[in-house]
Amino acid sequence: MGADTKDQEGQTALKTLETILFPHLNQCHICKRGLPPLQGVILCDGCMEELRRCQRNGEMCLDFGHEPLDVAVSAYQYADITGRLVRRLKYHGDSSVAQLLSIGMCAAYAKGKERIGDAELIVPVPSHYTAIVRRGYNQAYYLAQVMTEHLGIPMEANALIKSRAVASLVGQTREARRKAVDKAFAVQRRGLIEGKRVLLIDDVLTSGATASSCGKALLLAGATHVSVLTACHA
Repeated sequence: MGADTKDQEGQTALKTLETILFPHLNQCHICKRGLPPLQGVILCDGCMEELRRCQRNGEMCLDFGHEPLDVAVSAYQYADITGRLVRRLKYHGDSSVAQLLSIGMCAAYAKGKERIGDAELIVPVPSHYTAIVRRGYNQAYYLAQVMTEHLGIPMEANALIKSRAVASLVGQTREARRKAVDKAFAVQRRGLIEGKRVLLIDDVLTSGATASSCGKALLLAGATHVSVLTACHA
């Protein structure tokens, strides 16, 4: 028996043991149906098809015109399945969701590239340090990390910071959101941003207030263009 065959048998045995000890690892993240023991598979075929139906096909979400951002593009419409995935990423730190959502984000970037242009730097929308201490991660960083791997565009995770905490924006009006996040972001190291076309990455775009506030900070630091790409548009 060759070494390759032994390795394959060992991997199969390990996967079987994982299934017995950790059955939740082989369940669809949405409907909890059983899944084949394949690495990276987190949705069943039915839920995957529902996710595909939420794709926006590279439509521009908001035309900011004279606002700071050049363009905003989202991969998916925020719906039941996409909302549950985003919440799993945001509140449970499930990085496998970032891998899944990045497929649609890459497609959205490709379709919107004529207006986005050739981004030179990826920057995740930052969380305030208190949120990072509480959760242990920034969900936008997970998405940005995967996108930089897919697109080959360098990322600066610490170029932009959230300089003050902001109360939850859920349910607030567009104007209230804008006021809440005004001047809430700052660039730490201008040299990382100056002269660059920046692609902001975040999980959800709602009113565009957070992205616009980030865009203002980046442009003040010398970025030449700022666009935003998100997993979902609510």
